[in-house]
Amino acid sequence: MRPSLLSCIGLLTILATGPAMAQRHQLRFEADGDLPSKWLRQVEVAPPQIPSAIAEQLAFLHGKGYLEASVDTCLAEGARNLCKLHVGRTYTWARLSTEGIPKELLSQSRSREYLVSGKPVAPRHIGRLLEELIRDRENNGHPFAAAWLDDLREDAEGISATLRLDPGPLVRIDSIVVKGTARTNLRYLHTTLGIRPGDLYNETQVLALERRIRELPFVTQRQRPYVQFSPERTKVFLFLDQRKASSING
Repeated sequence: MRPSLLSCIGLLTILATGPAMAQRHQLRFEADGDLPSKWLRQVEVAPPQIPSAIAEQLAFLHGKGYLEASVDTCLAEGARNLCKLHVGRTYTWARLSTEGIPKELLSQSRSREYLVSGKPVAPRHIGRLLEELIRDRENNGHPFAAAWLDDLREDAEGISATLRLDPGPLVRIDSIVVKGTARTNLRYLHTTLGIRPGDLYNETQVLALERRIRELPFVTQRQRPYVQFSPERTKVFLFLDQRKASSING
């Protein structure tokens, strides 16, 4: 049975004979249909790199709209590996509805231009757009945002879908709690870390906390910081100990 539209990556089975050899192997593809330009029918790789090389070639085809492309079996013959490649047909966009999503968010996306009528349906562009939308919301007070494609269907013109974005609840930082022996001025700590009580949650700033703390010369970090979410308040916990005076670099 051929892969369905939603099966973008087939089962990769590498049948090896004997111990892995140090020399590079020829990796050849025998396709059951026409292939796009710039496709590499043959590559040379070290044996351990064969699975990743196959995945790379499939990703190229998926990016060109060949969503059914898959490799089911590879047969090893000495220093040659012959892979049976199912190509399938190409899928293109008919329309992508973005109603309900702020235009300013879409205008900032670099992937939006790839999701217009007539363009190939490429999973990486879809994934990148969804990640960009979620990241924007996460950095503007919505750490539980979700984005997805809905109403996915196909007709004679191509693939149609609706882009959905659920920002989730608005979250503000209630407080920063310091655990440990560090004697720090909270106002100074807020300024240095870039996070103050009352600020909208910002995922980028939270992920940068550990790096910023390492830059402080008078404290050490006992364990990684974490954020505690609750319906009433959101707290950032830091675990800081006072650095010994003899270990502080002038």
